[in-house]
Amino acid sequence: MIENFFIPCKAIELPLNEINENSNRIKVVACVTGEWEHYTGKFHISNDDLISIKNDFENNKRDLLFDYDHKCLAYDGSSIAAGWGKSIIVNGGNLEIEVEFTPDGLKKVLNKEFRFLSPVYIIETIANRKDKNGISLDEKENIRKITLHSVALTNTPFLKELPPIINKNFYPNTQNEKIDIKGDTMDTKILCKILTCSEDDIIDTAKDTIKKNSELQNEVKALKIQNTELLNVKEKLEADIKKQNDDIAENAIKLAVANSQIRDDQKDWALSLYKKDKELYNEFVKANSTIKAPQQNLNIPNNQNNATITYHDLLKDAKLMSEYQKNNETLYEKLREDYYNSGGA
Repeated sequence: MIENFFIPCKAIELPLNEINENSNRIKVVACVTGEWEHYTGKFHISNDDLISIKNDFENNKRDLLFDYDHKCLAYDGSSIAAGWGKSIIVNGGNLEIEVEFTPDGLKKVLNKEFRFLSPVYIIETIANRKDKNGISLDEKENIRKITLHSVALTNTPFLKELPPIINKNFYPNTQNEKIDIKGDTMDTKILCKILTCSEDDIIDTAKDTIKKNSELQNEVKALKIQNTELLNVKEKLEADIKKQNDDIAENAIKLAVANSQIRDDQKDWALSLYKKDKELYNEFVKANSTIKAPQQNLNIPNNQNNATITYHDLLKDAKLMSEYQKNNETLYEKLREDYYNSGGA
């Protein structure tokens, strides 16, 4: 006798991994091992059942239907697909399916219009088998085959222990137990299981991390203060250097004026040239060194009227003294000598 049962296992809350936006594909855990109560009675899913489901899928070589609220099972229901299962793997008591959602199916999942997955199993049992002598075999020798008919998006819970479609992470441990991590929080005992450590270890590590973070923040503050101080020192040094360079330039121009290498009316131009191109300025001054530039239209006395100029007159006019000394050095020395020999008369 062959018996077939369709078992819709509603509201298996299962996770979706990161979406591949180019293909609308998401990997989901659609089935897990365990035993549950159903309106048809108790049923269980073993790891061998998961392997059987995987082999059946690969042998059929057709995609697995994902629909809305099991409507594909109703006589007058809709067979519109929410997505198609493309590949299946068995991983530590979990049946993982890579689903390529339709645009509408993906939109409904991302908008949280559906939160749960509900697999539909087909369980085939051949009971009351007889041996060649017509004797019934023991019940535990019955043949049992399980396949996966479809998976539905739904919001009506049936299996409680599995995580939801989105916004949660699903971690199977070595004992094939399911751990539901909600949002950004996790029970400390569960975390200890995953990390294989004690609660004290977690607390000590957290305290040490907080302490190091605080120390790093203080170091950052200190570095910011130090950086500000260094910038202030840099600005002051730059200002001092600029002032020194300006003073050197102005003194060079004053010296050139005193040496009659440039005129008074050329000071501003010469200062600008000195600051922009010192080498060109030096060439200009060198060229003027052989030709004395008169500062004003002075009447320098000549040999014919030397008698009309006295050293006392020169003392009254510094410019006249400078020009006289440069152009009449011998006479200048004689006037100065006579002046002091006569007691300044």
